Amino acid sequence: MGMSCEINSILKLPSSQYPQQLIKGAKHQAQKQDYRLIPIDVPIPLVDEN
Repeated sequence: MGMSCEINSILKLPSSQYPQQLIKGAKHQAQKQDYRLIPIDVPIPLVDEN
């Protein structure tokens, strides 16, 4: 028995979750469905649906 998951090195957010303004040093929160593995020791590019 296994568990399916995705490995992501880019965080793609829908327009509804994409922040209007990114401020350096500020904390932002995003939520994705399903299981994902995202590296935490490297910068993660943030992209929108376009």
